[in-house]
Amino acid sequence: MELVKKREGRIESYSDRFPLLFRRRWPARHLEQEIAAVDVDALCAECLGLRKTAPRRTASAGKQYFVGHRGEVPDSNESNRIEERLAVALYNEGAPWVLPDGEMLRLIDYQVPLSATRRAKGIGKIDLLGVIDGGQFVVIELKHSSKEKGRGEAPMVALLEGLRYASILQANMDDFVEQAKQHFGVDVLNTPPLVMLLGPLAWWDSWLALRAAGAWAGPFLQLIADVKVRTGLEIRCLAHGDTALGGSVTKPRIIPVPTLLSVQLINTWR
Repeated sequence: MELVKKREGRIESYSDRFPLLFRRRWPARHLEQEIAAVDVDALCAECLGLRKTAPRRTASAGKQYFVGHRGEVPDSNESNRIEERLAVALYNEGAPWVLPDGEMLRLIDYQVPLSATRRAKGIGKIDLLGVIDGGQFVVIELKHSSKEKGRGEAPMVALLEGLRYASILQANMDDFVEQAKQHFGVDVLNTPPLVMLLGPLAWWDSWLALRAAGAWAGPFLQLIADVKVRTGLEIRCLAHGDTALGGSVTKPRIIPVPTLLSVQLINTWR
């Protein structure tokens, strides 16, 4: 069901209804205090609320979740964000990825659309969607840093995006399970997805080494633990080493193929 309820003469958006879950600005300075001040009960209530009111793409309306991606980025479109190109490059490796705990992860699609109409503007797309060998969906949120754009978005941005996408996937789990079988021949369990926050080591290190942010790692880990208890969503923080985008403009590859590592969230400036 789309959010179309009027409020003060305008259509109510998802960010209106769930302001904490859709919060996008997390200043670097005093990040520790900002995270510690998050009302975890309110955040988890918003996750549950989003599941109840999430947009839905229906096959009957010609709106499936898997739209036939071929591992290509059209050179004429507006999709030049590094996360989008990186997602395609990772997908193009094809072979299963080995997670730090030894589980195997198969990436089945990228830039998975979640909204069905313009009323759901701002919902976004899942960067990468995978399935681990036990049959659980994995929602992967990618982040990066660069010389041009600095340290990039804060880890809280990645966490909230991952929670939003996982909540919407849960709301439409039956369709996702059916379509994953139909398009990829994958059997997926109807269980809460795993949320993976994935960025290069340099991205994680740049935030952990930022003194102005404070010792944010502690409250961040506590928030992740509290969210799991209240919503059943497990969040893992993973990193990969230095890589570059190769291949062609329209069919990117990642060089070298990265190893996925668990992130030790310890502020390094202390």
